[in-house]
Amino acid sequence: ASAQKVTVKKGFFGGWKYSTDDASYSKVGNRGIPLCQEMEGNEAALNEMAKYTSNKTMALITGIPGGWMVGWAAGKALGNKYEDSDKTMLQIGLPLCIISTVFEIISDGHIKKAVRIYNGEEESAYFGFDVKRQFAFNTELISYNLTYSF
Repeated sequence: ASAQKVTVKKGFFGGWKYSTDDASYSKVGNRGIPLCQEMEGNEAALNEMAKYTSNKTMALITGIPGGWMVGWAAGKALGNKYEDSDKTMLQIGLPLCIISTVFEIISDGHIKKAVRIYNGEEESAYFGFDVKRQFAFNTELISYNLTYSF
């Protein structure tokens, strides 16, 4: 088992916070560096943190422009200045927001799994069943594919 037990919780406005036996909650951050330093020496937990970091980065890369595009078009619609060109912004922005949400959900699962591994908890203690997620984006056909396997 580990030297200290780590717990994580999601903040009110998003973002993860963690605590140990002798420290109160601190922000994990997008790259998870403070929590990775805490988990040093546990390769399996660090691998899950690496997956958290890569999925969180993809969520930010797709979410920021998607949110900007949707917000711009919605702001113009509220101001009665909506144009046909704003429809394109919505058609691009909404899928980006959905893709961002999928990456965020996946990254949340990886940070929870990293903490369970670090604390030495059984894998099935959290989910009760094994969930494998696959996500594919095909730019030639402009299609989205999200698969859950149980």
